[in-house]
Amino acid sequence: MTSPIPEVAAQPLTTAGQPQLLVVECPRCGATHRHLAAGERRAPCGARYLIDRTPTEQTS
Repeated sequence: MTSPIPEVAAQPLTTAGQPQLLVVECPRCGATHRHLAAGERRAPCGARYLIDRTPTEQTS
């Protein structure tokens, strides 16, 4: 039986190259990890999690 993949929150990060997503607190190691896209991802520490959607920036 496999464990469910945890869903994590991500913050947008704009770089010189392309938009990225920051997982602020990894459920396994507590560190910040960055990813190029949403979906099921594996962190450098080996954790697997789901970034459910690309966050949108709020406009005022």
